[in-house]
Amino acid sequence: MATEKLTETRIANLPTPTDAAQAYYWDEEIVGLGVVVGATGARTFVYRGRVAGAGKRVKVTIGRYRAPWTLAAARQKAKELIGDLARGVDPHADEDDAKRPSASGPTLRDGLD
Repeated sequence: MATEKLTETRIANLPTPTDAAQAYYWDEEIVGLGVVVGATGARTFVYRGRVAGAGKRVKVTIGRYRAPWTLAAARQKAKELIGDLARGVDPHADEDDAKRPSASGPTLRDGLD
């Protein structure tokens, strides 16, 4: 995984991938922070890291470049995510819970009775 010094100018001039659907460019200042460039040329900030204690790898979409995310804002958000992950907070936990069926309704005991 190659890293480089990301700057506003560098991000604006990243090439659109021609041989893949997406291309990732990783920041050398904040490990795990990157910019993904899609086939349409859209640039989006992402952060990849591990949840402490669980070891679960997560990728968090921070937001699209310049809508309203600047490099400075994305770095600040990445630092917040680093702190959350270090405390064992899974940023996708609420999403995972929402995918599970609700526990309301009859129980197995109700059915047997």
